[in-house]
Amino acid sequence: MKENLASKRCTQCLNDKSLDMFYNHKGSKDGKTEKCAECSRRNKRDYYNKNKENVLKRNNVYRQNNMIDDFYSVYYLPEEHYIGITNQPKLRFQQHRRAGKIINGYEIIGIYDNIFDAMITEIEFHRRGYFGFTHSRLLPDDFYKG
Repeated sequence: MKENLASKRCTQCLNDKSLDMFYNHKGSKDGKTEKCAECSRRNKRDYYNKNKENVLKRNNVYRQNNMIDDFYSVYYLPEEHYIGITNQPKLRFQQHRRAGKIINGYEIIGIYDNIFDAMITEIEFHRRGYFGFTHSRLLPDDFYKG
């Protein structure tokens, strides 16, 4: 029997579905998960509902170990002339390092209770010529023109 490459059978619901109904998985032969996205979501939701207390404890431990803060830091990478925002400094600086950015000598410009105040500070630095993610989808077209 020749296998149809445009579809796949879910190992849980046993229905044949198109490949776009499965999540990507680099480790599998066809690059997709064994269970369809619908079954995967249902499993995840059911697991959470049955184990809510343990999931919340595990999430809190993860937050503490990965330094996810309840506030937002606006930071400056002087070697890159880069301004950014994060509430996960350890993770964000690892991402910068992997991307080849020099993070030595970084400075915290400000610490904010909410993302919007942090974004205002970041945007103002970007208007002045600093590099970083621009929130262009959220702003009027002429915002950066000053």
